[in-house]
Amino acid sequence: EKKDSALVPYNEYWRLGANFATELSLNKSILFSEKNLKPGSYRMYAIPNSQSWEVVLNSEAGAFGFNPPDKQNDILSVIVPVQEMDESLEQFTIDFNKDTLGINLIMSWDKTRVIVPIKPN
Repeated sequence: EKKDSALVPYNEYWRLGANFATELSLNKSILFSEKNLKPGSYRMYAIPNSQSWEVVLNSEAGAFGFNPPDKQNDILSVIVPVQEMDESLEQFTIDFNKDTLGINLIMSWDKTRVIVPIKPN
């Protein structure tokens, strides 16, 4: 919580990295957690909570990440559940992992993991 001086407080913008905003670039259409997403470059950010994260893609690719994006430029947002990990991970990590249905975008930090499924469209 913010009142507890959390490094990443719940219910607030998180740029998912340092300096420039985290960017997701695609060369073809996909389903991003079952939502259609066209090719392009997108600013990706999150609004974390204890039970779920809102993961947002915004058209302001290439922006400096310190300042929150203009929400009017949000392309889509998805709510993904938080999974608790057994082991603590000190460094925030974004990974991609292939499975039988497509690819999973996996964000992990401390004992928290969220997974956004990505499928061909």
